[in-house]
Amino acid sequence: KAQQAAEALFGGAGSLDNAPTVTIAASVLGTKLLDVLTANGIFASKGEGRRLITQGGLYLGNDKVTDQEMLLTADLFENNSLLLRKGKKTYHRIVIE
Repeated sequence: KAQQAAEALFGGAGSLDNAPTVTIAASVLGTKLLDVLTANGIFASKGEGRRLITQGGLYLGNDKVTDQEMLLTADLFENNSLLLRKGKKTYHRIVIE
């Protein structure tokens, strides 16, 4: 499973089903991205999240997050799924229930 996840994330092949996944409720759409990621344990604190965004290390799909006040909206998701990259190698898949 780990090898398939690595191939999907770094090689473009394979299935993202084995990537680390965070499931969120649809009711959190419209709240700040930073709050949602902190509440789900992707960031240890909001300060860590702010530093990562300021340093340019947070990506949603292939788009760099530059706004600390960015809202998590439904249009960011494709097929109820969103790939988040934190730093160079840490990936999370966010899924709406």
